[in-house]
Order: sequence, then structure tokens, then C-alpha cells
Amino acid sequence: MRSVQVGVRRLYLAPCCTLSNDAPLLAEHAIGDVTVRVEISTTPRFGVTFLEGLQLPFITDRPVPIKINLGMKSSDTPFSGYSFTEVLCTRAIVIDDNMYDALKSNAHHAVTSVIEQAQKAETAFEAIADVIVGMIGLRLHLQLVKFRVAQELVACEGNKCVARRVSAHSMEVLNHVQPDGRAGRVLNQLLSDFATKDSDAQADARDIMYWLTRAWTDRSAPGQLVELFMVLELLLDGIGREAAAPSPAAAMLRAFIEQSNPDNKADLISAISTLDGNRGPSLSQRFETLVSEAHGSDSDTLAFKKFNKMRNDLVHRAKHGTSTVMNAGDGSIADLEDIVERYVSYRLWSDMNVYPSFHRFNRQKR
Repeated sequence: MRSVQVGVRRLYLAPCCTLSNDAPLLAEHAIGDVTVRVEISTTPRFGVTFLEGLQLPFITDRPVPIKINLGMKSSDTPFSGYSFTEVLCTRAIVIDDNMYDALKSNAHHAVTSVIEQAQKAETAFEAIADVIVGMIGLRLHLQLVKFRVAQELVACEGNKCVARRVSAHSMEVLNHVQPDGRAGRVLNQLLSDFATKDSDAQADARDIMYWLTRAWTDRSAPGQLVELFMVLELLLDGIGREAAAPSPAAAMLRAFIEQSNPDNKADLISAISTLDGNRGPSLSQRFETLVSEAHGSDSDTLAFKKFNKMRNDLVHRAKHGTSTVMNAGDGSIADLEDIVERYVSYRLWSDMNVYPSFHRFNRQKR
């Protein structure tokens, strides 16, 4: 039986970082059963891994040559002469001699089997790596960990990486768009309509579009989730703010106070009435009002409730590991984007005539 280390490796480019005498900085420590190793140098121990030819985070209708360079010497890359920060989080696993020999010869089945062991604990490894990277950025310097070049699942033996797999990059499949003369007329009409709106309506549109355009360009699902909900908060401002019906719970409290007849009965009843009067509809209830007004669908309401729970878990409870990509049957961040876009259109133009896309079409079929 043989022991190898499996885990996650992150590599950061550290521009404008000069090491004294070109000597690498090395720190290694055990955190529970995970070994953490950090090295800042111009020649990363496990080489430089990067994608070549991929400049944009989407797939177009034209072929884009993509080459994955694994563990190259830094001198053979476009980053020659730069410093790097390498963060390695691994734990030991035991494999039999046959698997070990196959791994050393780079047999596909062995590499896949061992890397899968790292993948099973990828979330735990990433959580530790986040802490280490955060400490480096805050206490040493942000530039040491600001520009991530790659993240890999790895298997290591000593100072040698015996297997590796680059973590997937998020990609977006684009539609083919061909603007025509009608698009020019629509654009002119949009500009004309906006110019004739009053100052309050223009201010509302600016606030809404500020967050929507940021959600469009954000590549992280948590960031998109928060930004899209900022749009929804603005859309729902002022909707369903009418006085709510008296709460049954408040009525029961008043009856209890009347029966117990405390000395400060009047003050208690007044306080309950004030709190009950300030009670307004929830965000979900206000969204239901908007859906009803816009003649939307029940599926929008159900999806909103699921995304609202995700947002609350992520922002208000700060739950680490909160999923921001739901199962295919439940929807994804792209579904939330679809909902937000349609109701922004309704708020600004009183219709839901938004741009067509593959994802929107597929969602409507579900």
C-alpha cells in the first residue's frame, strides 16, 4: 500500500512583487488532517497552469482555439519573470501498489480514480484555501492573491505532482444576433421615450439599470444573486405597502392583556397596536402583487420564493457553502435573471417584450 496526497492547488500571479535575493517564501502547516503549503516564488513547484487562446468567458458561433497548458516552467510562459503565489491544500489517501504503479505511468483510469478522491472533498479544501488566501491578502498584500491563474485538483507525492485536473471554467453559449433596420428604429424610440420621462422616472430607471447591468457582467453566481435581488428590491419598492389586516396574534395578545388587567395595560395595548400597524407585506407577498398586476405566471412566484431563500441564506445568515446553482428542475441563476429582466421590462415599458434567448425558451418549456 502506498500513500499519496490529494487536494486543491491554486496559483496566483503576483505582479510587481520582488522577492529578496529571489529566494522563495515557504510556509507549511497541518490544519486538522489537511496539509496546507504556501509558496511565493518565481518558479512554482508544480509549474504554471493556464488556458491559452481563451480570452472571453463564452462560446461563440466561431471556433476559438483553446489550449490548456499544464505545469509548465514559468520561463516558458507569458508570465516569465513574474512572482507567483501557490496555495496547496491536501490530505493523505492510501492506494494499493497496482494503482500506485498505474498512477506513476499516468494511466487514465488511475488518474481519474485518484482525482475523484480529491473532488469528493473539493468544497472542504476550497474552504481552507479561501481562509489562507484571505489571510495572505489582508496581512501581507492583496496583490499576492488578487489574480488567480488556475485552480486544479491534484495528486502529489513529495515535491512531484503525479496527477492533475483543471477545475472547470464557467462558459456561456451565445445566441446568434443579427440587428436589422428595425433594431435601429427601436433604439431611437427607446432614447426618445427616456428623454420624455420626468426626473423621478429617470432616476428610478437609472437605479434599476445600475444593478441590472452589473449582474449581467458579474461572473460569480453569488454576486449575480445579490445584484439581481437589488433590482427586485427596487422594482417592489412601493408595491403592496397598504396597511395590512390586523394580525390574529396581536388580537390574542390584546385579549390576554385585557383579561390579566396589568397596571400598564394601556401602554401595552398601544405598543402592540403600533407594532401591528407597522407590519407590512413580505417581499414574497409584494412580488405576488407584482405578478398579479403584470399577469405573470405562478411559476414566477414559486421560483422567486426559492431564490429569496437562497439570498437570505447567503446574505443574512452568511451560510458558507450556500448553493447558488439549483438543480435543473428547480432553476438556476439564469432563471432568476429571466424573471428579473421580464419584470424590469414591465415596470419601465408596461410589457414583457425582452430579448429572446436559448435559455429563456428552454425555461418556458419546463
